[in-house]
Amino acid sequence: CKAVTDSWHHRPLYWLFEVLSDYGNSVWRPFLGLVALLVIGGLVRYFVPVVDDGIPNGLGRAFGWSFANLFPFFGFRNLYFGSGEYSGWLACVSGLQTVFGFVLLFLLGLGLRNRFRLR
Repeated sequence: CKAVTDSWHHRPLYWLFEVLSDYGNSVWRPFLGLVALLVIGGLVRYFVPVVDDGIPNGLGRAFGWSFANLFPFFGFRNLYFGSGEYSGWLACVSGLQTVFGFVLLFLLGLGLRNRFRLR
């Protein structure tokens, strides 16, 4: 009801909340969003050239980098990938993955909380 009656500039936020998490009721939508971000980031990292740091590039390294961007609180990024210089595209993808990873992880936790809430 609030999505319909609220002002026009709030409606896109309600729409995103519905699409990404079914208003906090879905567990699969945020999970699939995290998987999609992981795959997209890994493929971008695999196909965009990186300054050579002596470690061979491969799919495992690309998807590891993507995982480290999605879950920065684990600390894998600084441990395994250092603070190397990346191109503008990779820095942008890295930042977007980190921001949207936090949002989708929050929505996943919200869905789990709503699924297993005791009444």
